Amino acid sequence: MKIKTDCWVRLKFSRELFYCLLSLLFPLSTQFIWLLHNTQLPRADAVEQLATSYHIFAAFKAHHWGNFFSELYMRHYQWRPTGFYLLEFPFQILSGGDMMFTTRGVTLLCTLVSCIYLYLLLRIWLAPLLSVLATTLLGVMPSVAWSSTFLAFSEIAFLPAILAAIYHLIR
Repeated sequence: MKIKTDCWVRLKFSRELFYCLLSLLFPLSTQFIWLLHNTQLPRADAVEQLATSYHIFAAFKAHHWGNFFSELYMRHYQWRPTGFYLLEFPFQILSGGDMMFTTRGVTLLCTLVSCIYLYLLLRIWLAPLLSVLATTLLGVMPSVAWSSTFLAFSEIAFLPAILAAIYHLIR
């Protein structure tokens, strides 16, 4: 009896995972194509955050651990206190300091998390296929996917954070 229940739970989870991944396909692919064609580096405040993440990366790459922790927590802050550069730092490591890769990676990550939580929120009230359709439509709207037109601005991380907070408060 327990084996049947476990199999049913696994099957139900795999279906939900499939629907969630299906809902991500169109929003992420359209944004990925757009990001490949965008060759402009960010401007204004986003440059300061990229520079901060690059300072952290440079200290990490040079193996100056004291300087690395100092850069990570105590130096090179912009005029507004955000931790957004901490999202950019892992992409700096992955790309070897490539600013465009970092910008694209963070943008896609924020859209990915936004779409996942959109699907999960919609799934509370809608059937799986309707949730996929609604997530697909909402995922390509400017307020979700193209909040990243403020390329690498810290504001693009607010939507995923708010959606995650709402979902976990409800659940």
